[in-house]
Amino acid sequence: MSAPHVPQVTDSDLDRMVLAEPGAVLLEFYSQTCPHCVRMAPIVSRLAERFAGRVRVYQLNVLGNTLAASRYGIHGVPTFVLLVDRDEVDRIIGEVSEEALAERIEKAVPAPVG
Repeated sequence: MSAPHVPQVTDSDLDRMVLAEPGAVLLEFYSQTCPHCVRMAPIVSRLAERFAGRVRVYQLNVLGNTLAASRYGIHGVPTFVLLVDRDEVDRIIGEVSEEALAERIEKAVPAPVG
């Protein structure tokens, strides 16, 4: 299930939308038929709001977007890939709590001081 207010990307626009600009990105690979992904959707939406201006959040449905899934070596969903300046810095596989996911983001992308 896609998360409300979180942009969807596809094989054809991944580079243009996600990787064209430097900075931090949380990219969720999901499937609408995955019950874990359905439960994660509201969490992803809240994290997108919580980290707005600091981390760009996108979703990619692996059904129909096999090139991107293959490119990132996705073998199960949900899989969260955290990129900083286009480089993968963390990967979280499976259903996790909102706080656990937020902690991983905080660790990889600390808040600016001041």
